[in-house]
Amino acid sequence: MLIFESLHLLIVSASWVAHQVRRRRKVIEVNLIDQDVGERLRALRFQHRISIGELASRARLSPEQIVCFENGELRIDARIMLRLCKILDIRPIEFFAPLYAKQATKNQVKRRHTDKAAERSSRNHAAL
Repeated sequence: MLIFESLHLLIVSASWVAHQVRRRRKVIEVNLIDQDVGERLRALRFQHRISIGELASRARLSPEQIVCFENGELRIDARIMLRLCKILDIRPIEFFAPLYAKQATKNQVKRRHTDKAAERSSRNHAAL
């Protein structure tokens, strides 16, 4: 009986450790878009001089959720996003406009690098 209980405890412990590793890995693999949205939320909160606690209270969320949103650790669903935009007195399209512009700039830089690489490749090929 003692061996069975020890084995069971070992299996439960291993399962818990595996769960913690998966949980930590998810936190590390923060989606870059969620991170950008969180940074935008934090900037608007600072701009309106609203504390985390006040924003959480007005949005009917926990302060921990606001912190996770701002760190990009939690994705903000549409219903909550609309609530946050209303509190921050901003239309959703205005909330996302700078994020779209930032992404468009990143895409232009990538395209420019790709074009330069293709140009170098064609010059090298022509020289052969």
